[in-house]
Amino acid sequence: MLCNNCGKREATCYYSKTVNGLTKEIKLCAECAKKMGYLEEPSNFSMGDILTALVGNNSGFSFSSSPECSKCGTRLSEIKNTGYLGCSNCYDVFLPYIKPILNRLQPNVRHVGKVPNKEIKAVPVKEQIINMKKQLDELVKNQEYEKAAILRDEIAKLSKEEGKNE
Repeated sequence: MLCNNCGKREATCYYSKTVNGLTKEIKLCAECAKKMGYLEEPSNFSMGDILTALVGNNSGFSFSSSPECSKCGTRLSEIKNTGYLGCSNCYDVFLPYIKPILNRLQPNVRHVGKVPNKEIKAVPVKEQIINMKKQLDELVKNQEYEKAAILRDEIAKLSKEEGKNE
């Protein structure tokens, strides 16, 4: 479909505007969308800029004695500049420095994911089954077979109930 404005290029930007109950659709090419103010150029900022803006001068966040990750060699000052951690170990090494920033960016430092509404009740049951399976492994490892058998039956019962609820 061609651009409604110039009629020359392929329309890649679609806008709809409703005024007094009337909806008008506008189909524009990227160039016309920019000219008409619908499409902005992405700003050139890095994650480091965001961190610096969040940290500010009064947060106690100091780079003077910049610690370093023992696995990848990334320094705290590099994280400040780039916004990227070097490896998974960096999260442990720099947690005291980045936790206040993460707390400001998101409500929880631990990611718990999203769950569809119809399955939200099943999540605690699934977590309980996972925990019970870990306990079962420990009981078997410790050769506590009687307790393991009881726990195995409880897991089977919960799993069966969970299957009915789906």
